[in-house]
Amino acid sequence: MFVNILIIKSKLNVMDKIVIVIEQVFKSKDIIAGVVFILIAIVVGVFKQTWLIAGINTMPKKELAKLDLEYLGKWFGIFFGIFGGAMILCVFICMYLNVMNYYRSFMGFAVMAFCAFIILYFNVIKRKRIYNKNDTGQTQSVNVLAKKWLIIIAVVIIAPVGFIYFGYKEPKVIIDTNTFKLKGMYGMNITFTEISKIDTIVWREMPAMRRTNGFSFSKVCRGYFTADGKKVHLSIHSGVSPVIRIVEKNGSVYYINRKNATDTRQIFKKIKINQTAYPHVSS
Repeated sequence: MFVNILIIKSKLNVMDKIVIVIEQVFKSKDIIAGVVFILIAIVVGVFKQTWLIAGINTMPKKELAKLDLEYLGKWFGIFFGIFGGAMILCVFICMYLNVMNYYRSFMGFAVMAFCAFIILYFNVIKRKRIYNKNDTGQTQSVNVLAKKWLIIIAVVIIAPVGFIYFGYKEPKVIIDTNTFKLKGMYGMNITFTEISKIDTIVWREMPAMRRTNGFSFSKVCRGYFTADGKKVHLSIHSGVSPVIRIVEKNGSVYYINRKNATDTRQIFKKIKINQTAYPHVSS
């Protein structure tokens, strides 16, 4: 689908390209989430079905009586509508630029950030307006609530960013006379005496992988995956050759490469030099 768009882009003007991409957007399943948010916005914001807001239908009647439900529904509708529209717009932009993989990678983070903002807005900024003026049962000031929620939101937003950063960052390579190590997220510690085979393969020879306990973002895969029902340990950039393959005596398999193919070859060369002390290791 995207290849066809790219071919057409070279022949048509901007408006023609936009029309073609819009058609592709409305045929794509990626807009379903955005459409759902917009429908929720209409139901909650226009038709005042505030029972759809999490926690409302389970709230004690005494507490529920303190809420300004009309105001709450209005603003939830506005925010869900904006968020749903933004998701559809992001699909259009990413599809136009042929980078839908980035949209799918960041979508989970965007949802978490949006939920964090909703919590901040309704529990801190608009708290006094949501609750009726005759409610004197609040024991904490808005400033105290703000500090608590800002800390929670900071954790919610920073934690995924940190996970992506440290997962995407290439691990440090340490090779000594006895071991080969990768220091970083989902690192490796391989002892030469436990290795039965070391070689390199080109990318097209890599088996199909499924993640079990690891990191996968854009073209980077680290951690534990399965291939043909067997667990393997990856630290790779997809599509880059060569890939170092290490097989241990117990059957464990490791696939390793770097973003730069020259770096991968240098690592393999150093491993080969150090493994000469262990003649049982084959290549």
